[in-house]
Amino acid sequence: MKYSGTLSSASNVNKKVAFKIFENLNIPITAATNFSYWINPSDANGKYASVDFTYRRSDGTTGTFINTGIKDMNGSSTHPNTGHIKTSDPSYSLPLNQWTQVAMNIGGNASLVGKTIIKMTIKFDTTASYNAQGSFSGYIDDIRITNQAVAAAAPTASNISLIGSSNGAVFAGSQLTGSYTYADANGEPEFGSVFEWLSAPTAGGTYTTVSGATYASFTPTASLIGKYIKFKVTPKNVYDLGTGTPVESAPIQIKGFDGTTSFEAGDFPAIVNTVDGNGGRKMSVTNEKAEISSTVAKSGTQSFAVSGTANIRSLPTDGTYVDFLTFNASIPITADTKLSYWIYPTNEISRYIGIDFSASGSSLRDSGAVDKTGAGMHPNKAHKPTGGKDIPLNEWTQIVSDIGSYPNLRGKTIETIKIKFDNPGAVGNFLTYFDDIEITDGALQEQAPTAHTVAVTGDASVGATLGGDYVYRDAFGKPEKGSSYKWLRGNTVNGAFTEIPGATGKTYTLTAAEVGKYVKFEVTPINNAATSSVGSPKQSSTAIGPVIGSNLPPTAPIASEAGISGSKLVGSLVTGSYTYLDPNGDLESGSSYRWLRSDSENGIYTAIANATETTYMLTNEDTDKYLKFEVTPRTDVAPETGAPVLSNSFGPVAQSVQVTASFVAGNGSVATQLMPNQLLTGNAVIVNQNTLAADVLIIVALYDSSGSMVNVSFSQKSIAPGTSEALSAGFKLPSSTAGYRVKLFAAGGTSIYSPLIPLSNVFELR
Repeated sequence: MKYSGTLSSASNVNKKVAFKIFENLNIPITAATNFSYWINPSDANGKYASVDFTYRRSDGTTGTFINTGIKDMNGSSTHPNTGHIKTSDPSYSLPLNQWTQVAMNIGGNASLVGKTIIKMTIKFDTTASYNAQGSFSGYIDDIRITNQAVAAAAPTASNISLIGSSNGAVFAGSQLTGSYTYADANGEPEFGSVFEWLSAPTAGGTYTTVSGATYASFTPTASLIGKYIKFKVTPKNVYDLGTGTPVESAPIQIKGFDGTTSFEAGDFPAIVNTVDGNGGRKMSVTNEKAEISSTVAKSGTQSFAVSGTANIRSLPTDGTYVDFLTFNASIPITADTKLSYWIYPTNEISRYIGIDFSASGSSLRDSGAVDKTGAGMHPNKAHKPTGGKDIPLNEWTQIVSDIGSYPNLRGKTIETIKIKFDNPGAVGNFLTYFDDIEITDGALQEQAPTAHTVAVTGDASVGATLGGDYVYRDAFGKPEKGSSYKWLRGNTVNGAFTEIPGATGKTYTLTAAEVGKYVKFEVTPINNAATSSVGSPKQSSTAIGPVIGSNLPPTAPIASEAGISGSKLVGSLVTGSYTYLDPNGDLESGSSYRWLRSDSENGIYTAIANATETTYMLTNEDTDKYLKFEVTPRTDVAPETGAPVLSNSFGPVAQSVQVTASFVAGNGSVATQLMPNQLLTGNAVIVNQNTLAADVLIIVALYDSSGSMVNVSFSQKSIAPGTSEALSAGFKLPSSTAGYRVKLFAAGGTSIYSPLIPLSNVFELR
C-alpha cells in the first residue's frame, strides 16, 4: 500500500494526516499478541509514517496504539513523528527505498491486554520536524496481528559507501574504510558480519576477492594501481547468527604516481604516511615532517618540503637517516627510462637528501646510479661529483639520471618512490624543497647550463688583479665551452653597474678609473653541445670595493650612499648612515652631520637646531614634514674635508598616537572657560598607531598670567599597538583665574620626571 502527499509550505506548523486502511475489525489482544509490518519510505519525509490501530476498552471508550509509548523490537518509538529513530542510537536513520520490518509484542504491555482492535490506519506526523516541506511518500506491506511469534527477519546492510575516496578514485597507500548502516527488524545486534574487498581490471569487469582483505578498512597496494575495487559486506546478527543479503559499494579506481608531479593543486595529491609506515624508516632524526609548501616553487606556486633534525649518534660514522615515503607507483624501467627532479637545499646538511625508489627488490640508492654530472644518486653523496663542487644553496638545481642504463634496475618495476635523507655524520636542522619530479621513457627537455656561487677574489686597490670565480653546472652533463665574462663598476655597492669597456676576461686589473667605485664580475655559462646552449648571465652576489688608489695625489675623502632608517612616527629614533671612502686610504676623523626639515618632499630643507648627530629623535614639530640627513666627510690628512652629501627624503612623519581631548567641569558639563574654585578634568582618548606598545602620559598643566606653571597633573598607561585608552588628569582651579590658562598634551614616557617626548598638539583652555 502506497502513502503520499504534499506538505504545506508554512513553517512551524505540525503536518499530519491519517490514511484509513481497515475498519469494523474485532481482534482481541492477548498476552501473546504480536504486531508487525514492513515499511519502505521513498524520501526523507516518508520516514515519518507508521501503522496505527484504534482499540476499544471494556467501558466502550477508545484509544490509539501510537500513544501507548510502546517501542518496537529495535527500540524505536512506534509514533510516526520520531521517524523510527532508535532511542539507543540517535544517529540511526531508517533506510530509504528499502524494506525494513517493524515488529513488537503488544501483548507484553498490560494496558493493552483484554482490549479489542476495531480500526487500522497509516499515520503521517511531522511533529518532530515541523519545518519539513515538499512531498512525502512510501509503502507499507505485510501487516500482521497474530498470537504467534513474529518470524525472525535477516539483518540488512544499507547506505554502503567508501570513506577516503575522492572524486571516484583513491590513491594506492591511502586507507579506505567501508561504511554502511546495519539494521535488524528483531533488534538483534550485529555480530560476525563478513567483509570483503573485490578488484577488477575495469569498472564493469569481473570482480575477484582481494586475498587477506577481510576488514572494514583496507589500504590498496601498488599492485592494484589502475584497477577498480569494491567493498562488500554480508550482515550477520548475534543471537541466531542470521545472515543477510550481501551488499556491495560502487566501484572506485586505484591510482598511483603516473610519472610526473609538480605538487600543484589538482596534481598527484597522495603524500602517504611519511615515517615508519609502509616501509618508512629512520635513525637519530626527530621533528621530521613532509608537506606541500608555498614558500618556494620551481614551477607553479607549490613544492614539496621535507625537514627534520639530525641528532648526534654514538657512532657518528653510521650517520643519520629518514625515509619520507611519498608515492606508490607501478612504473616499468626500460632502457630509455630517465629520472629528473629539482632540489632546493637551504643549508649544508640539506644537500644530503634526494629521490629514492624501490623496484622489485632493488633500490635506486644502492644501484650505483649517478646523475649526468657524475654525482651518485645515493643521498649521502650530497649530489657532489667526485672532485667537483657542491650544488648551490637556496637555489633550484636539476638532477637528471639515466636510470634505465643500469642493468640492476632495467626490467624492474618501480613500486614505491621515496624522498630520503641520509647524512654520514653531520648534525642539525635540515629543510629541502622538491619540485617537478619526472620519470619518463621519452626525451627530457634539456635545460641551459647554470653558474652559481659567483664571486670576486682579490684586493680592492688600483693595480691589483681581480679574479672571477664561479661553479659551472649542466644537469645533462654537457661540459663547459666558450662561457663569456664581463666586469662591471658602479658608484655605490647597491646602485646601478655598467660594463667596463674591454674587460671581458676571467681576470681584471683595477685602474684609477675604479677609485672610489665598486666592481662586480658576471659570467654567462655556455656548454659544448652540437648547438651550444647559453645559460642566463649571473653576477657575483656581492661587489668588491670601494677601490682605493696607490701613488695618487692627495685627494679629499668621499661620502656616498647616505640614507635614513627607522620608523616615520613621532617619538621614534631614526639613524643616518653613509659609506666613507678616502682614495688615499686615509682614515675618517671628525666627519660632521646635520638633519634638515622641509614642508614637502621636494621643497626647501632647512637645518634643525642642535640636530648634529647620526641619530635624531622625531618630535611633534616633524609631523607631516620630510627630513634629510647630511654628512660632510673629514680626515686628519690634507685635504681634510670632502663635499657634503644629502640622503634622499624621509617622510612624511606621522604622529604615533592620535589624541582626542576635552575639558570637563566638576558638575560633569563640558568646560568652555576657566571658572574660579572649579574642579577641572582633562580627558583624552589616545589611539596607538604604532606597531609596538607605547608608554603614554597625558599632562594637564595650569599657567598663571606671567606664564609660570603653578599646578600640574598627569596620568599614564602602556597602550598596546592598534588599541586605544582613555586617560584623565585634573585639579581644582584657584579662587582667581584671570589671565590663567590650562594646557593638555600627550607625551611619551612613564612619568613627568623622566625625559618626555611630545606626541601631540597642545589643547588649551583659558
